[in-house]
Amino acid sequence: METSRIQTALEDNAKLLKVVMEKQNMGRWQDCEEYQRILHKNLSYLAALADHQNKVYPQQKAVRGGSNQV
Repeated sequence: METSRIQTALEDNAKLLKVVMEKQNMGRWQDCEEYQRILHKNLSYLAALADHQNKVYPQQKAVRGGSNQV
């Protein structure tokens, strides 16, 4: 897994969300579109990675869930 790329995407998302909120607070809705597009791309990438990881390592999910049961 590309942990550095994931970390970068998460950091970028935090910055993008901040910029979008600032633009919205200033009433500059039209300026948010490009930032939202990039945010959507990053979120889609992270979701695809999570889906892939769940398909590749399904037993880890079962083991974690089973250890909490009495």
